[in-house]
Amino acid sequence: MNIRDLMDEQHRGEEIREGKVGIRKLLLPVSILVLAALEVALCMGLIRDGVSIMGFLAGLVVFIYLFYAGVSAWVVSYVRKKGSRIYRRGNLFLLRQFASKVRTMQFTMGTLTALFTVAILGCTVALMFQDYQDQILQSKFPFDVQVYGADPADEFADEFEVLNKETTVKDSYIYRIYENGTDPVNVWLYSHLQVFGTIYQKPDGTADVEKIREEADGSYCRYDTYMGLSDYNRLRHMLGYQEVSLRDGEYLLHIKERVLRETKDFTDEIRILGEKGVLSCAGIRTEPFSQDGHNGGDYVIVVPDAEISAMTPYYSELAVDIKGKAPADLERQLDALGEEQDFGGPPQREGNSCYGSDTIVSYAAVNLVRDNLIPEVRYLLLCIIFPAFYIGLVFLCVALAVLSVQQLSDAAKYRFRYQVLHQLGMGRKETDHLIFRQLLWYYLCPAVFAAAISSMICAFISRKFIFYTGVHTPLFQYFGGSCLLFIGIYTVYFLITYISFKRTVREENKR
Repeated sequence: MNIRDLMDEQHRGEEIREGKVGIRKLLLPVSILVLAALEVALCMGLIRDGVSIMGFLAGLVVFIYLFYAGVSAWVVSYVRKKGSRIYRRGNLFLLRQFASKVRTMQFTMGTLTALFTVAILGCTVALMFQDYQDQILQSKFPFDVQVYGADPADEFADEFEVLNKETTVKDSYIYRIYENGTDPVNVWLYSHLQVFGTIYQKPDGTADVEKIREEADGSYCRYDTYMGLSDYNRLRHMLGYQEVSLRDGEYLLHIKERVLRETKDFTDEIRILGEKGVLSCAGIRTEPFSQDGHNGGDYVIVVPDAEISAMTPYYSELAVDIKGKAPADLERQLDALGEEQDFGGPPQREGNSCYGSDTIVSYAAVNLVRDNLIPEVRYLLLCIIFPAFYIGLVFLCVALAVLSVQQLSDAAKYRFRYQVLHQLGMGRKETDHLIFRQLLWYYLCPAVFAAAISSMICAFISRKFIFYTGVHTPLFQYFGGSCLLFIGIYTVYFLITYISFKRTVREENKR
């Protein structure tokens, strides 16, 4: 073969490689389209069951690996087209190294990105439940002790015997929850709250009243729950709230803040009937009021005592304020009384128990002892928080260890390259800066990519968590906290790798 033929063969080989790069360049826009489709699926609520979740995860995996194949092709193409920036401050050297590394290690880079994504998601979930502990848990149980009685005439004699024996009772109050045979609030909530979806709606979107009354899941009682104004103000006094007043023909709706944030004021869409006709709404209250089945499920309607006298007692409640801290086994002793009363006790009225519409963290019980419940619920939440943090931390450290070990194992290969640059006149500071940029590019690529993916998922789950738990937290606070922890650990690994890599290159240059 003569020299000309040899040169022609070389050009033909370059054309083949260029063609392959051109095909791989298409993978980057394809991967972006896949990510956009996944985000649309999240926003539209299409990720609901196990099959859709598996499809979403498979789409993420496809997106990650297609992305790296496309990125390497675009970098190679930019270098071959001799872009204007490739000759500035060692960019040509860095781009060649980066393209080669991504091309040969795209599977590893994709796996590292997946690990980083899981790490950020794990920390985000842990921060969510930690925030729930700090914001909501204390307000879930506003009374020191509260006891539900299925019998509307219950005077709680046995409970008082236990309480007087085990604690010092500062204040106590027995009261009744009432019903008047109507359920407009129940019907409205069952057919409008997102937690129920379209289960209790007809095909035209209106409430399926018959299905609600026959097949409701027990979130609310069979009839709407009412409370007399004097009882309501007595309980507000126990909790340190200001008293309220009502005129004849008025009612007040006390509802969970979380529910009201979703529904807004819906009192214009319901009709509350009194003894002399329709009552008008005098206001809505949202202070913590033990509405997980005790003072109603999610809500209670407060009416003047004259109105309540014409209603039927539905069930009984006992609220107690004790001095000091409750014994560790007080709730267990009260529960034991209920087990004894189940045998031969009065029959329970049908549909007079409920638990509200809480979903992510829900706790409903006959006996609520604040000092016993809060540590118990904290322990249950810790069973989520600790594994989530641990998984996130382990995945992060494993991925960073792989990054660091891989770079340090390649340090010997880079000795000669940096030695040549040094001999061509590059000073020590310039060499150190070039090493810093090389490692930074390699470290940032999977990290930034993982942050972009996880931000999409974290925004979705954070929005749902805030919506269904009622915490007052900015949407991206959990993601931001996870990223701060991520960046802290990431920086430590990066600096250690940079110092070790630089030392290895310098040792060779001294020789």
